Amino acid sequence: MGETDVKKRPNWLAPALVALLAGACYYWLAGPLVQPRPEGEAVLAAGESGGGAESIEGVSASAGVGDTGVVATVGPPAAPLADPVALEYVAAYQQGRLDDIVRLTCWMQDRLGRLRSGSVGPEELAEAVEALEARSREQSEEGNQLREEGVEDQYVFAAGAVVEAVGMDSGRDDLERPAKDRTWVRITYRARPAALRDEDGLPIRSLVAGINVSEEGLVLKANVVGNLDIAVDSIQTHWSEPSKETGHGAGKLSQM
Repeated sequence: MGETDVKKRPNWLAPALVALLAGACYYWLAGPLVQPRPEGEAVLAAGESGGGAESIEGVSASAGVGDTGVVATVGPPAAPLADPVALEYVAAYQQGRLDDIVRLTCWMQDRLGRLRSGSVGPEELAEAVEALEARSREQSEEGNQLREEGVEDQYVFAAGAVVEAVGMDSGRDDLERPAKDRTWVRITYRARPAALRDEDGLPIRSLVAGINVSEEGLVLKANVVGNLDIAVDSIQTHWSEPSKETGHGAGKLSQM
């Protein structure tokens, strides 16, 4: 091998050294190629968008900090809006289920209990049940009016009225038995002829009423007439169109 052959051999060592030095300089000037995640930055699982937390059926999920992906954060369960007994009681009136009305009403069950513990026979007991059922379905123009002492429940929960639960509280402690809770429901009447009347005889558009339920799952009597707490300040007598009978279309009290 002569001098000419040595000069023609490619020199690869010099370019490699240049590239290595250039990389070291870039790392020193620009920092590492993968930057560390700032503290508190959310970690998203593969395929997850960076949008806000999504709430599904009352459970809120949010992204957490760490290398394990999304951390689900479940808050305390939402407070229920209604006692199931209260809703069943409303449905029993609206659907005309008289036997369920008697079964769910505390004072009616107390009356039947006293008869059973006495010397009353089956026939007399059956007659007492029939009398309570007849009272629950009674309808009259005079009865369909809210008065200071209350109103019977069948007029409040008229068939066709829209009833929605709006909240719960601990209920009253001055009734025949301590209340476990009280469910508040808003009743909205679809038409004037089927609406409950206020103390002035005007058809009520909507009102809010409270249903007190005992620990035994019975609806407590909360008024002189009827079993409901009536939120008087919630009464609305404003209808979208004037009445054909009176020309009245206003008269709204403050909304609860």
